[in-house]
Amino acid sequence: MPAHESYTIKELLALYNVSWKVWRAWLRPILPQLAAAGYVPGQRRLTPNQQTIIFNQVGQPPALTTDTHA
Repeated sequence: MPAHESYTIKELLALYNVSWKVWRAWLRPILPQLAAAGYVPGQRRLTPNQQTIIFNQVGQPPALTTDTHA
């Protein structure tokens, strides 16, 4: 993922193909890290730094790791 690109939570849910319930369970352990990066509940668009924290925890969405230039 390019460093300048940011996604909404809704977009990431679609990219990971998970429900809101699963998403919350994934993020629960890293909420302190996200809060330190400026995340506030209700935030719709994540910063690149917040996305990096999430990607390091759960991996990049399959849709972003697929090589489309093969």
